[in-house]
Amino acid sequence: MSKSFKGYVPIEAPSFTLESPDGQRTLVVACKSMVPGSTFLDFLSKTTSENASGIATAVWDLFHAAVREDAWTEFRAFIDLPENGIGIELLSEIGGYLAELYAQRPTVPSPA
Repeated sequence: MSKSFKGYVPIEAPSFTLESPDGQRTLVVACKSMVPGSTFLDFLSKTTSENASGIATAVWDLFHAAVREDAWTEFRAFIDLPENGIGIELLSEIGGYLAELYAQRPTVPSPA
């Protein structure tokens, strides 16, 4: 006996906004419309451990998979500026948000 599974494609690509503490600088980060499910399995397996290095790697891997290539340099520059106040806690929160967002997004079946 065999079972067939059909993939799904997202209805729209997500984005998120970063804002500096003083509200003077904002950045809308464009994300890819699809991130492979395997990326999230890796993310979940690495973030449930007590290994800080594994957690950091998981968050970076998720960002690399989710943020569009044309938005990566600006994203990285924004989070690297100390004045923008993007700390490890916020990066972890964004990583969790992205994982949840991609897991629960409305999708439609892939074309045949």
